[in-house]
Amino acid sequence: MEKPDPECYPIFVIALPGSERLPALEERLRGLGLDYLVFPAVDGREGLTDQCAGMIDREAARENLGREMSDVEFACALSHIGVYQKLISSDLPGAIILEDDAVVGDDFSKFVKGEYFRLAPMMILYHRSGRLFRRGGFSLFGPYMASRVAFNPDHTVAYSISRETAAIYLSSAFPVARAADWLSDLRHLGAVAVLPHLVGHPEITAENSFIENSRLEILKKAGPQRRRSFRFKLRQIFSPAYWNYKRIKFMSMTNPAP
Repeated sequence: MEKPDPECYPIFVIALPGSERLPALEERLRGLGLDYLVFPAVDGREGLTDQCAGMIDREAARENLGREMSDVEFACALSHIGVYQKLISSDLPGAIILEDDAVVGDDFSKFVKGEYFRLAPMMILYHRSGRLFRRGGFSLFGPYMASRVAFNPDHTVAYSISRETAAIYLSSAFPVARAADWLSDLRHLGAVAVLPHLVGHPEITAENSFIENSRLEILKKAGPQRRRSFRFKLRQIFSPAYWNYKRIKFMSMTNPAP
């Protein structure tokens, strides 16, 4: 598809130049009768450009994560930000975003053609980890339901996002200083996660994921992590944020693995 329909959520597929994984996903999308746009990912494998380097904060990332954040992780975050900027500049109502190793099937097609993505400002179609609220969920179709996100899940393999939500996300995204998966608290964006997963994904290993490989390399170089001091833990216990975290955790459930 050369130009997105201004009334629909186009499908953007984020892919690195020369991606070996992209052809299989393209063939599947065409077989499902779904149009899509390939969005060139930021390539951080050989380092970041000066322009990209001006959009990140390595020191703040180190403070937030307790470790270095790799160029590949920064590049992943910047790639998704680029899609948000594209949908806003194109005045689109939203977008469905896939990474090039997403595994889609008939139910994904039903989700797209039935426009179920319009039921929430953000719908995460593949996810791991995180937590979901026990209450406030709603049914989609067949066995699928959506539950509100309590704590951010991992992975940005497949999700939908409205234009308004993308704009809110972008308002606090720069400089990039958080884990590549999500740069914002999805709970405050009204995000929901679909159960069971509508989109599949291969098992993530260092061999098939540039991000996973870069994380493992950084952790290996960092060596054993320092334990937080007793004074830090004591301050944490008396922090309102800590007890708010505990409250939300009590109200939520573990996000089931696929």
